[in-house]
Amino acid sequence: ASLVEQLAPPLRRRNYLCAHFDGVIEQYRELERPLPWFSPSNQHTLARVIRLAFGTATPALLPAHVLELAPGAASFIRPHVDHVGASGRTIAGLSLLSDSVMQLTHVDAPERSVRLFLRRPRLYV
Repeated sequence: ASLVEQLAPPLRRRNYLCAHFDGVIEQYRELERPLPWFSPSNQHTLARVIRLAFGTATPALLPAHVLELAPGAASFIRPHVDHVGASGRTIAGLSLLSDSVMQLTHVDAPERSVRLFLRRPRLYV
């Protein structure tokens, strides 16, 4: 089964939440799963993502964090800085269900910014 097919049932069992504890995400549902939870074929896919993101120096990894935004304009992820202590220095993401726009802005120089259109399926690091 594909990642989407494997993740859909546990996501469907969760309700959409109004807001994340830090106020960054609205109208979403989420789950976390360790790599061994995934099917062998999806473990292989995720291993490729990990190699692309980290090369051969793969750090200890946190469980995969899966977000699904509710359909419609009311769901979104606000601009934010990921906490290095919680996520590490590198973030790798897969945008699987929809196209998205990601804006990256330098924290100390906000004039240094780029807006990216990510067609699905897309890996970003």
